[in-house]
Amino acid sequence: MTMSGPTAPSGLLEEYLRIRATTERLASVLSAEDQTVQTMPDVSPTKWHRAHVTWFFETFVLGEYAQGYHAFDDAFAYIFNSYYEAMGARHPRPERGLLSRPASTRSPGIARMWTVRWTLCCGIPTSPVWSI
Repeated sequence: MTMSGPTAPSGLLEEYLRIRATTERLASVLSAEDQTVQTMPDVSPTKWHRAHVTWFFETFVLGEYAQGYHAFDDAFAYIFNSYYEAMGARHPRPERGLLSRPASTRSPGIARMWTVRWTLCCGIPTSPVWSI
């Protein structure tokens, strides 16, 4: 997978990895049940937010700039789109806490997979144990 547009700015990958690591560290103390709770209609559950941020990078960075890239799961565009009307229909915000899938335990694996793809787009080699 290679970039089709300009190369990523210096330090972009490091910043992405720092943010991803912070997010995973903060979420690591929460159980799957904790991550599903939606305390009010205007606040998204932790599980949804983690997946949304990952979907955002997939859609607006990898989808735009990585040659040959295809979405991990087309259903995620409906589930994790938040405000981007031009991207199509989206799951109602007040009902995000009703989503039981994808499982919270699956989110870290999905995030790691996207991190590898993001790394490849930035032109930095990744460990050979990852498959894209």
